[in-house]
Amino acid sequence: MIELKREPSDVPAVHAAAQGAALAGRVYAVGADKKPLLRHGKKAVLTTQDGSVEVRTWGKLIDGDPGEGTYLDASDYVKLANTALPKIQRYTWHDTWHKIWSPDGIPLLLSTLAGVLVAAAGIYFAAWADKPTSAATVADRAQTGIEWIVEPADRFDVQPGGQPVADARREVHRRAVQVARCLDRLGGRDAPTAVVPKVSCSPKTPAVYRNSDSAAWVTLAAGLLTAVLAVFGLRTSFGFQKSPAG
Repeated sequence: MIELKREPSDVPAVHAAAQGAALAGRVYAVGADKKPLLRHGKKAVLTTQDGSVEVRTWGKLIDGDPGEGTYLDASDYVKLANTALPKIQRYTWHDTWHKIWSPDGIPLLLSTLAGVLVAAAGIYFAAWADKPTSAATVADRAQTGIEWIVEPADRFDVQPGGQPVADARREVHRRAVQVARCLDRLGGRDAPTAVVPKVSCSPKTPAVYRNSDSAAWVTLAAGLLTAVLAVFGLRTSFGFQKSPAG
């Protein structure tokens, strides 16, 4: 009985099984004593001088009376250009790792990474993005400023003539100047510092990486990258009996 190990073990000469043997994706090895040489249902890699094929072992007797040899279904047998020097070994994660870093596997790996980055970017913008100051916000702040300007005007009626009315007029003018400066600053123009109660006179201009308006461009670029890589790389998946080469 051959114990599958990471190191290759010799097996008898490879043959195509007779029709009806139902060995697709499997390998059957039998010794001179007509007994199976492999345990049943193990993942294995059968290598020859010019190629390899991933198969599950078949450790039960098959129909007919095959002589000593290693048998493959015809569909698997034709994948081997040269069947000389056959060896068999256990399928391990190293085999998958070699597929990942193969010329055909790297594009698939990159497309997967790009997809993960797109998802991460979407979560980031949804949870932590800031919106720049909008026109509606500026309008609301202007309305608050106007209300603040006209507030002293109430004293025009209750204090007819004299210094109190003059003070109220000066206060209205002072507030109007402050609101005008505040609106200039919100509009992105240079203006002295303004102080208007309940109003922020500094427009919010978050960094590009935190600006929610950047989300569409980031996801668009990443999405296009994902699509391009997927077209060229996402043809098959990694794993046992799978190949990134398609």
